[in-house]
Amino acid sequence: MELLSQFGCYVQVAKDEILKIPEIDLCVGTNEKNNIVEIVENHLNDKIVLEDVFKAPEYSDFGTVTYTEKTRAVIKVQDGCDRFCSYCLIPYARGRVRSRNPENVIKEIKELADNGIKEGVITGIHIASYGKDFKNNYKLIDLLEDVNKIEKIERVRLRFNRAIIDFTRIYRKIFKT
Repeated sequence: MELLSQFGCYVQVAKDEILKIPEIDLCVGTNEKNNIVEIVENHLNDKIVLEDVFKAPEYSDFGTVTYTEKTRAVIKVQDGCDRFCSYCLIPYARGRVRSRNPENVIKEIKELADNGIKEGVITGIHIASYGKDFKNNYKLIDLLEDVNKIEKIERVRLRFNRAIIDFTRIYRKIFKT
């Protein structure tokens, strides 16, 4: 059996265009990617599985799905954007800002450290907005301070789109830790 599927952001913003393509058997939006295996397995005659990203109340945590190199791991902690810039589709494709639960982030990074990872790269769609959706005023700096307490992690970097900032070196220089 062959199945031609379209997944992700483009589906989220252009589902009507994709549904016009007769060869496409299944369309899955950005919020459903954590159920992708189940969706494909259960696919019969439905053509689209698409949740309204603006109704997503919180970050969809997939568990440990971090990209790793030998000693570096990339950890996504935030999704969505509230800026609605005139040139950008991200808010329409990814929805509003949703931050990953800090306890889950810390747990994942501790597990990575226990498995030999020395460096964490914290990333997200609009990472400066991390925590904006929390009621307890926990922000990106709080997450970074908690990550910095993990002894086996030697370096923490922030990835802002394409730019990477070495937080650990800045933090240790400022606070002389």
